[in-house]
Amino acid sequence: MRAATELFVERPFEHVTLPAVAERAGVGLQTVIRRVGTKDGLVRAVNRWIVPQIAATRGDPNDARPVGDDLAGVSDRLARHYEQWGRITERTLHQQDAS
Repeated sequence: MRAATELFVERPFEHVTLPAVAERAGVGLQTVIRRVGTKDGLVRAVNRWIVPQIAATRGDPNDARPVGDDLAGVSDRLARHYEQWGRITERTLHQQDAS
């Protein structure tokens, strides 16, 4: 999932392929196909892998919204979130029509 995520950040959607993911991950193509099936399956798998991490960065492992009444704490969590996930969020927004 990490290899696929890196590629989705680095490349336009149409240039992310299952063979490229396999090569980046250091596994065989058949392993990737067995795990995710298709490129659509890859996108779904990456999403399932990332969403809990994003939610945890924001402060609640079950919800991507920032929690708490402490404005400084919420701001700190959001800043950490954008440091970690800002690039992929931006890339996703720019490519949403392509995928």
